[in-house]
Amino acid sequence: MAPASTTFHVRLPLKLKNDAQKIAERNGIDLPTAVRIFFSQLVINGTVSLQWKANHVYSPSFIRELKKLAKDSKNITGPMTPDEAIHSLHLG
Repeated sequence: MAPASTTFHVRLPLKLKNDAQKIAERNGIDLPTAVRIFFSQLVINGTVSLQWKANHVYSPSFIRELKKLAKDSKNITGPMTPDEAIHSLHLG
């Protein structure tokens, strides 16, 4: 049985949404995945932490695994840098 889910609506300025979407896509994820990652990190850390600087181009398989982790936050063991995530997934 799939875990319960909900829909979350946020009103934001159109430019902010469009700019955020472009940045998320440059990092290989869509905007809903970016929001799920943010929520997961908020719960894990118990605080707002906005430190993610992507300086790599990631493979499609890494991006798929990252999206899978974002959807199932019980698999995330704590805050990770992109390099730590690659290492933990044995992709790099």
